[in-house]
Amino acid sequence: LLAQEAKTKKISVTEAEVDGELTKFREKFPSETVFQNFLKEQGFTKQDIRDEIRKSYGVSKMIKNDIYAKIAIDEKAARDFYGKNPKEFEEPELLRASHVLVKVDKGADEKTKADARKEAEQVLADAKAGKDFGALAREHSDDPGSKEKGGDLGEFARDMMVPAFEEAAFKLEKSGELSGVVETVYGFHVIKLGEKKASRVIPFEDVKEDLVNFLTMKKKDESLRAYVDDLRKKAKVQIFI
Repeated sequence: LLAQEAKTKKISVTEAEVDGELTKFREKFPSETVFQNFLKEQGFTKQDIRDEIRKSYGVSKMIKNDIYAKIAIDEKAARDFYGKNPKEFEEPELLRASHVLVKVDKGADEKTKADARKEAEQVLADAKAGKDFGALAREHSDDPGSKEKGGDLGEFARDMMVPAFEEAAFKLEKSGELSGVVETVYGFHVIKLGEKKASRVIPFEDVKEDLVNFLTMKKKDESLRAYVDDLRKKAKVQIFI
């Protein structure tokens, strides 16, 4: 429907434009041989590709000129959406923390668990004595995702960690504060608080640009759907399958 409409409106596409798009398409292939093999496998000729590019480029031009050019989302529209959807801009309480995990496999015997706890207690004692926490993590932690980063877990909110870990981490208040030894299904942890951010509503100015972009894309999608629906209503469509 879009291609037919572009043809009816005599949307022109120059040879230079086709050449440019063909070059971009060709660059997706590592060599001319691979490109030629693709054409052969698909039963296409170079002219077939050029014709398809001409058609799709014409459609793109029409959409841009007839639909997208008429869409303008300003700050007022963005601010209106912001005001009507406050929950969309709530940011939960966030922690940045590091940890050392002394892993205990499921079904481990009591001696193994006791030895793991003892190692975690020693890590805690060393950390309290001033030993670098990152170095302790690299030496002792069994968490492959954070070990080489000095135990750093990045930022996380509630409900992202197992309950016992979450409870202990969110009780910490001051940067650098250490938890006790925390037992979870993974083993024994020592947690160090990096930073704690209170929940907040993100200011409009911080999201204005992203919000304008989001609303613009949303409006473009809605407008294109309406445009196609209108073409469909005016067209005679026959289905043969």
